[in-house]
Amino acid sequence: MSSEKKPNFFIVGAPKCGTTALAHYLSAHPEIYVVRKEMHFFGSDLRFSNQFYRRDRNAYLAEFGTCKDEPLIGEASVWYLFSRFAADEIKAFNPDARIIIMLRNPVPLLHSLYCAFSADGNEHLPTFREAMAAEGERQLGLGIGRQAYLPQALVYRSTVRFTEQVRRYFNVFGRDRVQVIIYDDFSSNTAEVYRKTLEFLGAATNVAPPSFVPVNANVNGNQSVKSPTMRAILNDPFVRGGGPDASGLAAGAGFFDDAKGRSAAKCLQYHHDAAEASAVGARIGSFPPARICAGDRAFERFIGTRPDTLERPGGEIRRLAGIDDTAVRSASS
Repeated sequence: MSSEKKPNFFIVGAPKCGTTALAHYLSAHPEIYVVRKEMHFFGSDLRFSNQFYRRDRNAYLAEFGTCKDEPLIGEASVWYLFSRFAADEIKAFNPDARIIIMLRNPVPLLHSLYCAFSADGNEHLPTFREAMAAEGERQLGLGIGRQAYLPQALVYRSTVRFTEQVRRYFNVFGRDRVQVIIYDDFSSNTAEVYRKTLEFLGAATNVAPPSFVPVNANVNGNQSVKSPTMRAILNDPFVRGGGPDASGLAAGAGFFDDAKGRSAAKCLQYHHDAAEASAVGARIGSFPPARICAGDRAFERFIGTRPDTLERPGGEIRRLAGIDDTAVRSASS
């Protein structure tokens, strides 16, 4: 009988939906061990560049070597939900695994994701409007900056096709082994969502809960970047020690910022935290950041996120996941 320690539950995404906080809170429970985030061992269709280390099975399992006697072992990688293959690969790895999915209104999620990508080098376009407008050419492998480590995610709207993503996990694992958490519920009633997550995992609920202090306060992705030029240098794949991975991109395309050949250092510009940006009258495209985060209707129309064109957690996802809004509200009152 194998004695190897391996995860039996997975937080699979989506990005910018509170997964870091949930993983942190769960790790404080005496029956739960959570390994460090974002290993992305599964999801063989995710084309991370060479600057990101993809582990083999032995190296992946070695990450769980410090687990002691905790019966529940978790792993959190936010692009598993987006991946078309990760669900089947996780099932083959551990057929009894439980899955946690966290979702959020796509309007602030996409803005948040753009900000995070601008900060870490995956995105080089200076405004969200330009990034959204570039999706067509990016589907062809064009318009990808040299520092991009996950070009697939730069087709932003494809990252929030929640219905098909959630249904994929339901179909593979069964509804009873998948928990769907809406970010607004998690944010407004953290203790209750945490308790329900413990019940879902089969962990004891009669232990002292964590303090629920904010974790990853930049969940909105609005990190302030002081030196775009320095970030461009540090994120350059050749500086990091690996060359860019051209798999899946059109030959000869994708490693320069635009047709004019401007360098990433010159193109990289960044808007600061939404509240600060609003205070100084900054704009992302032509929309105030605060209004974007609040779900500005004009902006929703611009990026095509009307309820009838893109699944939103307040509607179809809640019905698909069987989430009862009245039960959530009564538990918080």
